[in-house]
Amino acid sequence: MWEISAVLDGDITTRYANQGTPYLTFDIGETKTITDVAVAVWQGGNNDGRKQTFEISVSGDGENFDHIFTGESTGTTLEPEYWSVPETECRYVRITFTLVNGRSGGWN
Repeated sequence: MWEISAVLDGDITTRYANQGTPYLTFDIGETKTITDVAVAVWQGGNNDGRKQTFEISVSGDGENFDHIFTGESTGTTLEPEYWSVPETECRYVRITFTLVNGRSGGWN
């Protein structure tokens, strides 16, 4: 049900979840300039207003990451939301999910 492959499958009805403070690291294949990120947050059975706080970090080598952004989803949509981040060159992008509705340690 919560397979990691659901992260990039293009199907908004699937999802990935994990407990604690999970993170996802994406290798974008080569060093590129990023200026924005998109995150879609699952909203329970009836668009329950779930707000997800997250941090974006970037790396050139996949080992050493620099934090560039902290954001929170609106809790009002099932669709991807977009955030502008400082223009950054990187190969790896890490999204760390820190809080759900202001609480840590639960399902993210």
